Amino acid sequence: MVIEIAKTNQVNGCNPSSQRVTAKGRSSNENSKLVMARQSALTTILGSSRGKSKGAYFWDGADIAIADKSNIHYNPHRDWGVYYTDSSHDIYKTGNLLNKPVTKYYILENGKQGGSRGTYTHMFVSTVAYGGTIFWKKNPDYMRAKGEKEFP
Repeated sequence: MVIEIAKTNQVNGCNPSSQRVTAKGRSSNENSKLVMARQSALTTILGSSRGKSKGAYFWDGADIAIADKSNIHYNPHRDWGVYYTDSSHDIYKTGNLLNKPVTKYYILENGKQGGSRGTYTHMFVSTVAYGGTIFWKKNPDYMRAKGEKEFP
């Protein structure tokens, strides 16, 4: 399977070292890290495997390292918060991007606030990184506090 590359800097897994293995906007199958990142993304999208991405359903490339919100490539993960479950996943050296703790509460039938559903400091946790791609899934604490179920 061939994946088209729309713009050089907008492909997950495409960075200066992997650009050497691209030609005319098509990914090469000679770079094992690029192939692994592409396969992980495809199997997750198609729902055919959870193995390579370790159950992730979001991913980022170099855009996560851009800090300036005025930049059109600003990544909202900085606001949502991310936590690297393994330091080897932090391939762009952003460090954990944690927010102040947020606590969500149950709303009772009378409209008043009930007990706490939970507290979280980040929405995403890393599962693995291949090539220039970091794979994420939602933080279980975030999902519990928000009352969400795991996607998909």
